[in-house]
Order: sequence, then structure tokens, then C-alpha cells
Amino acid sequence: MIKAKWLYSELPIPIGLLAKKMKENQYSENLGNGYLLSASTSTKLVGKYIERIIQKTVIEDPFGGTAEVESISYYTCHFNWHSDSNYLVILDPPRSLRKFINKLHEITGLGLVISELNISLEKWLTLIEESATDVKLLQISSYGIRTSQNSTAKVSVTGTKDVKEAFSSLVRDKRYLVDSIKFEACFDSLIVSGEITKTGVCRLKTSNSTFTLDILRESLEKSYCDHG
Repeated sequence: MIKAKWLYSELPIPIGLLAKKMKENQYSENLGNGYLLSASTSTKLVGKYIERIIQKTVIEDPFGGTAEVESISYYTCHFNWHSDSNYLVILDPPRSLRKFINKLHEITGLGLVISELNISLEKWLTLIEESATDVKLLQISSYGIRTSQNSTAKVSVTGTKDVKEAFSSLVRDKRYLVDSIKFEACFDSLIVSGEITKTGVCRLKTSNSTFTLDILRESLEKSYCDHG
């Protein structure tokens, strides 16, 4: 199972120049932060940002003495950019992206845009279905369903078979927003199961993560183009 998070991005410099700047800011223990690149071309940039975090804690022994204990942890953010796409993917995203984004601002200067997504899951899924040979929806979670003048409801429909018709029958003509969808998709012989959310978070089980992430990115691009 892999976890990924998609973000909208606009780079103020070409991806090749960004790679050069990242290499100039390569991680070392002396600096305590920096980048390690695993793939760098004029069209693709794959790597991780690392920051060493040192925490000091004062502890007291049973005799009233004190000692300072130092613990070290590492903040790691794996990223993957394509020069022909405005969508950046973060693999196994850390709890916060602030350290990663702040460092990017330092090396790129003004003009960098990285923002959270608010996706129409129905549109994204429709475009994923266009690339697949078969798709089954195993869970649809929605919210904002008007139940009365002063109340709304959340509904989650789950099944072992496709639940699209059951969900449509339940919500009928009511207005709603879809929060997440769990699915199983076939791309010829490749079977992918997972979950996508309206904020661009994906949890995927696949034997070909590169292909699967490319399909998701391309369909995400089309869904935003169609909206815009």
C-alpha cells in the first residue's frame, strides 16, 4: 500500500534549474537539512527533502540530579515533479509540509505556488474510468446532504460489489458533496485498489506504482482543464 498526496504547483524557474539548486543544497549532516535526488532530467525531478530534528529533554534522577538527554529524528518529504504538469505528488506525506515548502521558497524565490486541492471526485473518477478496462466503486462517502431546513447528513455506502446505483438511489435528487471513494480498477492485467479523497490524498495497492500515479496525474490534469 502506498500513500500519496497531490498538490497544485507553479514553479517560477525551469525544473532543470530547480534540480541544480537542489544539488547545491544537498543534504549533509553538517548542515542538518537539504535534498537528495534520485532522478533529475529536464522533464522530471524525483527526490526527497530531509531535515534533522534535535530535541533536548532534561530528566531528573531519583537523587535529585538532572541530566540533559538528546534525541534525533528526521523529517523526510518525498516529491515527484513532471515539467509538463502543474501537479506535484508527495509520497508517504509527512504530517506537515511546511518545512518542505519553506525550504523551496528559500531556493526558488518569489513566484512559487503550492496549494491544497479541492477536487470534484466524480469528475476525477470519470476520467480514471476512461483509461481503465473496468472500475468498481466499493465505497462512496458524502456529506452536506440536506435532511431538513436546519440540518445536513453524512452518508457512506459500502459494498462488495459496485455501489454506484445504491448510492444514487439513496441520495436521489438531493444535493451532496463526495468526500472520498474506495474503488477497484483494472488496467488490462493490472489491478489497482485504493481510495481517493477530495483533498488529493490517495491510498493505493498496486504492483506498478509509477503507471498508476501517472494515470491519476493525467486524469487529474484533465479534470481541472475541463473545469477551467
